[in-house]
Amino acid sequence: MLIRQDRLYTCGGGFSGLELARALLIDLGFSKEERIIRKLLVLPPPRIFQSPYEFSLDGISNEASPFENKLRELSKDKMSEIDLKFLATELGMSSRTLSRRFFDELQTTPGKWIQERRLELAKSMLEETKLSVSEICYRVGYQDVASFSRLFSRTTGMAPGEFRKQIR
Repeated sequence: MLIRQDRLYTCGGGFSGLELARALLIDLGFSKEERIIRKLLVLPPPRIFQSPYEFSLDGISNEASPFENKLRELSKDKMSEIDLKFLATELGMSSRTLSRRFFDELQTTPGKWIQERRLELAKSMLEETKLSVSEICYRVGYQDVASFSRLFSRTTGMAPGEFRKQIR
């Protein structure tokens, strides 16, 4: 992260000193030289978003409720089939009861929870596989690639293909 305020520059993080040097070179009019130095040092291009490097901490906490554990178990291999009706049937409760339980225990709606799980799975598939964006879209449960791409862009700040380039 780099912060500029008038003539004051500061940064923090693993590549912070290099980011600072890069910013100073550009701001002092040496942008052509900055590109050469970045290539010589084999530095990645500057990034705007941190989202390719984020990961879920859900699997780390042992304090998940039995309800949440059951949801994760149900969604593990069947993400494309998951919807409110499926979850209600599998958990043996009405859709309305399920919605109340989601709100009480997870402070979210079933739809939002499903969307977050699908996006988590899509991120990991973009990182770990060579599947096309459209194949990933279908495997995580979306039917329209354009809608999936818009949602992915809105939540991560970048398109699925751009996300894959950044993460690799």
